Amino acid sequence: MTSNQPVVDPRLMPGQPVEIACDESGSEGENLIQGTHRIFAHGSIDLSMSEANAVLQEVKIHLGVGGVELKARRLLEPSNIDRVVPLLAPGGVLHLHAHVYLLDKLYFAVGKIVDLLVEEEAYDRGIRLHDDGSARAMASTLFMKGRRALGGANWTRLLEAFVSLVRRRQRSGIKATLDDFYHIVDDVRLRSHDKHVEAILQLIWASRRQAEQYVGPDGPLSDRRNLEPLLAAIPMTTAFWSEKHARAVRIVHDQQTLLTPEIVGPMIEVMNNPHPDFPYLIPIVGVDQVDSRADARIQLADLVSGFGRLAGEHALAGTLTPTITSAIRPMLDANAVWGDDLSWAALAGQR
Repeated sequence: MTSNQPVVDPRLMPGQPVEIACDESGSEGENLIQGTHRIFAHGSIDLSMSEANAVLQEVKIHLGVGGVELKARRLLEPSNIDRVVPLLAPGGVLHLHAHVYLLDKLYFAVGKIVDLLVEEEAYDRGIRLHDDGSARAMASTLFMKGRRALGGANWTRLLEAFVSLVRRRQRSGIKATLDDFYHIVDDVRLRSHDKHVEAILQLIWASRRQAEQYVGPDGPLSDRRNLEPLLAAIPMTTAFWSEKHARAVRIVHDQQTLLTPEIVGPMIEVMNNPHPDFPYLIPIVGVDQVDSRADARIQLADLVSGFGRLAGEHALAGTLTPTITSAIRPMLDANAVWGDDLSWAALAGQR
C-alpha cells in the first residue's frame, strides 16, 4: 500500500473518516478523442473490508466464478449481464452501497475548450461565465451543434488539435502546436452553418493568450494534467460519499501511476480549501493505493465501474435495456459529465 497523507484540519468533519474503495473503467489518460472507449466510469463502494469479503464470496457463488481476483471485464460480457444486474439492482447485495460517476470524454473535451480558453479569457475581463451557467450552456451548444455546423471532418480535427495541444504528453503522432490549433479554429469558424457555433468559435479564436499557458517549457500551466478524467472523478466521488455519511472521506484506490504524491497532494489541498470562486468544501483526508488482488473492496468497485461504463455506452448507442436501467439508476451520480440529453434521460430518467 502507498499513501498520500497531507495535513488536514481535523475540524472538517466529526467522527472517523469513512473509507471508500474506488476503481475506474475506460481510462486512457488524456487521450480523450482517439482512444478505445468513449465513456470513463469511476466506481466506488462504502463496504468495510469484512463486509466486502463476504459480499465478494456471495458474488462469486452467484456468478459461478473462482480464482483469487474477480475481473469485471470477463463478467460483463453480454451473456453474463442478466446475472450481474441482480447484484446491483434494488434488493441486491451492492444496492445502496455502490456509486458510479460517468464522464463522456467527447463532451469533457468540448467543455475543456470552454473552461480553459473562453471562460478564462472572460474572467480576465471581469466576466464570470460560471455564475449564471453561461459556460455550461456554451459547452452544450458547441457539443450538440458543432458536428452538424462544421461537418464531421472539421469537427474532429478541431477537437483532436485541442486535445493534442493541451495534453501533457502524446505517445504517438505529432503534437499540435499553438499555430496548428488556431489555424484550424480560424478555418472552421468561417465554415460554420450555425450562428451560435460561429459565435463560440469567435470567442475561442480570441482566447489565444490563454492557450499559450499550456504550451512549451515556458507555459506556466503546461505541466498540469488538465484533461485527466480521473482527476475530475475523484472529487465528485468523494463529495457524494461525504454527503451521504456526513463524514470526511479516505479514498482507497486501485493502483494508478497518475496518483503520485505530487498530483494527489495539491488536489486534496484544493478540495479541503476551495477557491473563493468555487466555494465547495469536499472533506478528504487522503488517498491510499492498494493492490486489487488483496482487497475485495477494489474488486467490487471494479465491477461497479465496468457496469457503469457498459450502461453509458448502451445509452449513447440507444440500446439501453430495462434490465440495465434498473441497476444503473440507483447508483448513478447526477453530476455526470454528459452532454447528450436523450441518452442521459434514458440513463437517469430525467433531462
